[in-house]
Amino acid sequence: MFTGDLVETGQFAIFPWFPPHDTDVSGTRWIAVMERLAAQSPRVVVPGHNDIDGPQLLSDIHDYLELLRDETWRRLARPCHHRWVRELSP
Repeated sequence: MFTGDLVETGQFAIFPWFPPHDTDVSGTRWIAVMERLAAQSPRVVVPGHNDIDGPQLLSDIHDYLELLRDETWRRLARPCHHRWVRELSP
């Protein structure tokens, strides 16, 4: 399965959101696409960047996107003080 930049290895997936041109970018839809791709049970997955792998790559990207979604929603729901952000910065 050739995935293009929907799947990448060796780097974090990014949400390419550049308004007003990419207003249709949706993390939840990206997760749904990963589920549909995995349901096709590919033997080989060719990502847009880096190493060719097996179907586990789709699962890994799906899990990462869910983690990113959950962390984003969790942090959005919790007020964050600017001093706390500075403490996390290198």
